[in-house]
Amino acid sequence: MRWIRDGEDALVIDPDDPTSAARRILSLLRDREALEKLAARGRELVRENFRWEGIAERQAAILDQLIRGEVPEGLSGDKDPRLLFRRKRRAYHRAAFPWRGDPPMVRSHHKRAAKELLPYILREVDRARSERRRAIVALAGESGAGKTEVAEYLRFLLRREGIWGVTIPGDAFFKLPPPENHRARLEAYTRGRLEEWVGPQEVDLGRLNGVLAEVKRREVKEVFIPSDCRRLGSRRYEGVPMDLRDVDVTLVDLTYGLLLEEATLKVFFSSSYKERIEEIRERNLLRDPEQDFEFVLKVLEIEHEVIQALKERADLLVTEDYRVKEGPAAN
Repeated sequence: MRWIRDGEDALVIDPDDPTSAARRILSLLRDREALEKLAARGRELVRENFRWEGIAERQAAILDQLIRGEVPEGLSGDKDPRLLFRRKRRAYHRAAFPWRGDPPMVRSHHKRAAKELLPYILREVDRARSERRRAIVALAGESGAGKTEVAEYLRFLLRREGIWGVTIPGDAFFKLPPPENHRARLEAYTRGRLEEWVGPQEVDLGRLNGVLAEVKRREVKEVFIPSDCRRLGSRRYEGVPMDLRDVDVTLVDLTYGLLLEEATLKVFFSSSYKERIEEIRERNLLRDPEQDFEFVLKVLEIEHEVIQALKERADLLVTEDYRVKEGPAAN
């Protein structure tokens, strides 16, 4: 067994042989010194290997090794570690992104929007293929509007059509890591100058457009993008590899995605934070019970005003009831 040594850390018994198990347990109970040694080693084994902190540290070490292109201990050393994630047709970069923050909870309305978006994206993929490039779809709109969830389900629907898609989280291109950016917002809020801080200027749109320009070229097989991990103190990795082999479409999940020059199809989520106040309150209080909710609402108000001014750039609109219709830029 990987963790337990029989007779040293614990008694390993055969559940189908209760007689033998009983004899071993009785024998150990008669030997007080051996029992105490076994119990002490058992406690140490649990402390070293099964504490939540220890498990998190091991997982973080594995992810660090993979991002550096190294083979984690225990895996075959004769293979490119990136290929380990492609055996089941899963883009290996996804190993880095689900642990950035809150996992997406795909619900029926997200699925409805994704299904209605699918025909438009399939047409964009066909057009991109005819032009020997990749399609780039920007999903824009307010925080909590469902962009991440719809992107997740779209990738599933695309795979059913034989099309491989990847998602770039635009939040990773913020100029400051999440904790620093949050502190900067709070300082601006305290000075009454939050409007000067919150907005597209927080995002390195130039860098993101540069990455997308590379993604668009079919001959490019790999790009490197930043990634933050909220669950590990928002550690930032500047060069996470993204595998583009077999990829036909890239989805970009970004609040200000309508500003992306390299996007070939722009989708705007019309959902307003004003209709989701209680949902937002619950989500933010779960993250941080001490959070100033008035500050959160002020940030959302500023974002709302900025985003609404960009609506004219949208090719498609996802309405507040998650239906899809053509946007102003489609005419």
